[in-house]
Amino acid sequence: AGAIDLALVLSGRNFVATSVVRWNGSARETEFVSATELRATIPASDLDAAASAAVTVVNPPPGGGESAARTFTIEAAPVLVLDPVSIDFFTTRGGGNPAPQTVNVSNGGSGSLGTVSFEIVYLSGRAWLQVTPETVTAPGAFTLTPSVGQLTPGSYEAEVRFAASGASGDPQALPVTLTIEETVPAPPSQLAIART
Repeated sequence: AGAIDLALVLSGRNFVATSVVRWNGSARETEFVSATELRATIPASDLDAAASAAVTVVNPPPGGGESAARTFTIEAAPVLVLDPVSIDFFTTRGGGNPAPQTVNVSNGGSGSLGTVSFEIVYLSGRAWLQVTPETVTAPGAFTLTPSVGQLTPGSYEAEVRFAASGASGDPQALPVTLTIEETVPAPPSQLAIART
């Protein structure tokens, strides 16, 4: 499966300038190279799912006709999957850093996902999030650790964009929110009255 068009090269005999490549019975853009080679453009939409396609070549009349079909196998691309799909951290002013949280990365498709890396994009605030390790091989996990530092009460947002070379739907953005609330004093309790 793919996100870009496929340049398909066909070898055979008796190709002519008006030969047409068919993909599952539908004509595709065809370039005549020689009597033994054709090139066809297969749209990415024909490659969206794992399957197989019947590929033939048709020469026009008089004579001509359709070749025997050859099977082209489409393999599903690796798909980067994140779990969870968002992370929220909460703390109060003076309450320290929230506990780290983990995001698991896995392959929801087939084939090899390879090395997964990330980029942090801060939408508000700066440098308040640390992600470790720098890369993992899927399946694996990243640990996200917020650092409140000198941040004032409010809501801070970032996206951690995970990427794996060749993965479908790459990169995957993980929304991360850090909420720091004002410390609210507790109401009075255990009140006792005494006469003096």
